[in-house]
Amino acid sequence: MTVMDGNSIMIKINHFVICTLASLLLTGCMSSKQISKDDASLTMQEIYESHFVNLEYDESKYVFMRGHEDRSESAQRIKNQVKQTFPTLKNPFLVMYVFPHLNAEDGTPIPGYWTTFPLYDKVEFALPGEEIFGGDTD
Repeated sequence: MTVMDGNSIMIKINHFVICTLASLLLTGCMSSKQISKDDASLTMQEIYESHFVNLEYDESKYVFMRGHEDRSESAQRIKNQVKQTFPTLKNPFLVMYVFPHLNAEDGTPIPGYWTTFPLYDKVEFALPGEEIFGGDTD
């Protein structure tokens, strides 16, 4: 047996061990569990459409707002109590008109449109007794 025969045998053994380990790793990642859609699961289209179900357009603020889902008396009482304890600080909405312009990337025309955004980035709450304010954003 020569040195070349010993090296080729070692190379073949290494290839065999590497292939065996790779096949074991790949079979370990396989799953036999069947993925099935039960009747209770929603499709992506249903999830998307349900997101817009409770939107109401507020013409005074020019924005779409989430509608009230729970209109029970106890829910309204709790909501009013939280509003009275932690009133929101004023954060008026600004109305801006964006003039017609061209897209910077490909030069396509973009028509003019109106948009609204709050003056401050986030809603700030007053501490109890700090400010008496009804929560209006005007």
